[in-house]
Amino acid sequence: MARLATGDQAYERQSVFRVSTKVTSHRTRNTLIGAGIGLGGGLAIGAGAHRVSISNGYPYNQYMEAGAIGGAVAGGIGAGIGALVSKGGWNDLYRAK
Repeated sequence: MARLATGDQAYERQSVFRVSTKVTSHRTRNTLIGAGIGLGGGLAIGAGAHRVSISNGYPYNQYMEAGAIGGAVAGGIGAGIGALVSKGGWNDLYRAK
């Protein structure tokens, strides 16, 4: 029995080759997780550069900006990886032998 928009449709077992369901893709969730990890890593590197710049007597504004830019770039890279890792597709419930 298949439930269609036009109504239920019955099929004989011999005429059914495969029954599948669509698997939910987690692309948005994985993209956000990847962006968060990349952003956090980039900001941590920027904070480390900021601390080193203060201890060495360099102006710290450029390092803070570099950390923010690095965080944004790493966040973008992480988001791209998260989107590529996402796996959707079909799950076979039945397949004829």
